[in-house]
Amino acid sequence: MAETSAMLGEYDAQLKAAQTEKTMAEVDKVRADTQKTTAEVGVVDETVKKTAAETKKTEHDAKAPYASAASAAAPGGDAGPEGAAAKKKPSSGDKK
Repeated sequence: MAETSAMLGEYDAQLKAAQTEKTMAEVDKVRADTQKTTAEVGVVDETVKKTAAETKKTEHDAKAPYASAASAAAPGGDAGPEGAAAKKKPSSGDKK
């Protein structure tokens, strides 16, 4: 009888150790899934901020009483960097 009780105690300890190992593996998986979800939430938050900024800009542009920057450029490409530089007045220090 004592031998049977000892064997049952050993099997019980082995079962509990296996259950603990399984539970620890499940906990590790939940932690990994939580980290993944947290990262995904961060991406969603950034997308929300970007969309809000784009919406604000679009609403501002829709209310503006002026043409957009793209359509305001003069025909022939005069709005380029060279065209803008050529139209500048010489500074007062450049008198010759």
